Amino acid sequence: MLYFLAASLYPGGTRVDRATLGYAHFSNYWCDLLDAVSYSGSPNPGRPYALVATVALPLTLIPFCFRLARLARGRERWFIRGAGSLAMLLATLIFTRLHDLAINLAGPLGFCAFALALRGLLRKGFRRLLLLAGAALALSLLNYLMWQTRSLLFLMPLAQKLAYAALLSWVVATTFATNELGAKS
Repeated sequence: MLYFLAASLYPGGTRVDRATLGYAHFSNYWCDLLDAVSYSGSPNPGRPYALVATVALPLTLIPFCFRLARLARGRERWFIRGAGSLAMLLATLIFTRLHDLAINLAGPLGFCAFALALRGLLRKGFRRLLLLAGAALALSLLNYLMWQTRSLLFLMPLAQKLAYAALLSWVVATTFATNELGAKS
């Protein structure tokens, strides 16, 4: 909700078209909402809300990492908790000058924790969630590769929003599907 509030307050402009009015979900990046001044040159009154959303989202996913760890065994369980939580803590830094470093460290940590969690989902019989997880993973990797290679950047805002939507859908679906694991471990 904070993301949409920040977007509704964004004055406008994209990397490609500084005259665009408002936030264009398919042309602006999430990080554009974090800028004090928009691409149009106007102050961005949505920035405080974007900052709170950017910090709150990964922090609220730390308990989810602990939920996912219940799917694993032994060292995998500890790795999902540790790497997943560390990835989420690092993700809170994307609004700082450490943006690129935070993504480059959080990405692989989160990916490894995610992969182990998928293995646990498969082992526990939650096969349907693997399709949604596969879509989230593919879109996230596509977004990351576009950013790293600077290829197809005009499509990256769309890939970014699709990756976020798929990942959050997977988080919600996994939370509901694994609800019975709540009291275990």
